[in-house]
Amino acid sequence: MIQFKGEKYRGEHSPIITQEMWETTQAKLASSTRGSKKGQRKGKHAALLKGLIFSSDGSAMSPVGKAIPGTTKNYRYYRAVIDQKVKVGTSGLPMMPAHEVEKAVMDNVRKILKSTDITAEVYKAIKILDNPYTRDLDQYKTSNLMAGVEKIWDSLYPLEQHRIVHLLVKKVVVYPERIEVSLHPSGIANLVIEVAHKNLELQEP
Repeated sequence: MIQFKGEKYRGEHSPIITQEMWETTQAKLASSTRGSKKGQRKGKHAALLKGLIFSSDGSAMSPVGKAIPGTTKNYRYYRAVIDQKVKVGTSGLPMMPAHEVEKAVMDNVRKILKSTDITAEVYKAIKILDNPYTRDLDQYKTSNLMAGVEKIWDSLYPLEQHRIVHLLVKKVVVYPERIEVSLHPSGIANLVIEVAHKNLELQEP
């Protein structure tokens, strides 16, 4: 279920940015991840949604791990804090497998980024930010830049994925029957500005 201010989304524009340009741009983005040291970029980030994910009663959900017997690996889960502090089952949710929850959230984010319905709000945010790299963007180009992000998601290093998720996602609420994701329009706008900047750098002689 994909929601933004109570609405569902559908529709895509034809691409303006070529696949080659996106791949080159994202390679530069990944190679210049802010705040990372050499050798850190390929490391796994254990909790993609830490600080963003809550149960439907408002309780934060924290990452937990369970060791796999006979190995050095762990199963990762998100568990409602209230279940740890009060009583198991208080939240009405089981421990949620982290990989499944993170995949569901990113599927939602990808679909929202490809939708035309939130482009107007993101475009307004871009105009308010008034960045020189995006002054020539219209709503159509803005929508295509948003849609392009989901195409290269799997090629990004985990540390860069974590940074982008926390830039875009405002809150994730887990219900027994669904997951709701709300985004920061200003966060999407800042990502569009970042990618537009990289595209302009690629065009420089």
